[in-house]
Amino acid sequence: MSRARTVGIKDRGPTLQKLLMGALGAILLLSYPVSTNAQQWKAALETEQAQNATRLSQINEEGEPIAAQLRQNTAAVASHNAEHPDGTCTYPEGHPEVCTPWIQEAARLNTEKEQLVSQLQPLVDEFDRLTARNEEIARRLRCVPIPSACSSDADCNECSSCSTFDGRGTAGTCQPRP
Repeated sequence: MSRARTVGIKDRGPTLQKLLMGALGAILLLSYPVSTNAQQWKAALETEQAQNATRLSQINEEGEPIAAQLRQNTAAVASHNAEHPDGTCTYPEGHPEVCTPWIQEAARLNTEKEQLVSQLQPLVDEFDRLTARNEEIARRLRCVPIPSACSSDADCNECSSCSTFDGRGTAGTCQPRP
């Protein structure tokens, strides 16, 4: 028995159609987690920003009385220094004790200033750090890449660029800039 072979062109319609449907399904499937992850990322940044804002308010509350004391100290130092503008207390010959109260007051004011600054400086540093972080978060929130189709960088936000996966310049997706 011999088998008959048929040579000819196969109908590729259904195969091509299945391939295109599979590719479309893969694109949709891959874009869903990216969109979901972008939203989760955005929500996490917004939560952090709100927590930082709360802490910034607390720092202001904690720091204001210390800053007020420091302002009073600064005024007291200025008043103290006005007594002897050249910074030197002069006394009658043989009576240095005349300057002792002025010198002791200077020491007390300087010690008080150092203590107030040592209490305030960590709060100022934390305030500056949190403020800078919130500025960075605000920049990132403006730049959250939303997976959207694009044909050029003009279609994307300031922090993303249009990228294609095939490198041929066809329609792409907005991607974060490196």
